[in-house]
Amino acid sequence: IIHGYDRIGIKCYPDVVYARKDGIDLHLRIVAPMRIDESIQYPVLVHIQGSAWMQQNLNANIGNLMPIVSSGYILVIVEYRYAPQYRFPCQVEDGKSAIRFLMSKAEEYHIDTKNVFLSGDSSGGHTAMCMMATWDTEECDYERTKLPKLRGCIDLYGSLNCLTMND
Repeated sequence: IIHGYDRIGIKCYPDVVYARKDGIDLHLRIVAPMRIDESIQYPVLVHIQGSAWMQQNLNANIGNLMPIVSSGYILVIVEYRYAPQYRFPCQVEDGKSAIRFLMSKAEEYHIDTKNVFLSGDSSGGHTAMCMMATWDTEECDYERTKLPKLRGCIDLYGSLNCLTMND
């Protein structure tokens, strides 16, 4: 056993089940500052991991995103149903389901529901942008519970025009 000092000061909830769809559990990886001030709600960055819309590695960018957590944000990485078994727009629907789950657990995870941000890299950027473009509409959404207001969306090299991406 190697004991080390936690310089970043984070707390990770590794496999939080937010939904069960098509017989499979869908998970969130929630990373929060270690010393949560119980009197404060923290802004949340919901990140969709790139994976060519296939099965995601929820840890792939966790190290790169740690400065966000250490500056006082809660980071949530979303797992969605993946290709080729599941087709578009299930990834967008799953992302919105994850947001609704987080809003229902906002008190438990100390989430500021007025400071919700999306991000994603590569195919995750595409999914995040599709979520933002259809936010609070009936498109790409089978649930009717209102979503919180979005404060922003970060697309990290996501596919925006799938008709020309192979060119």
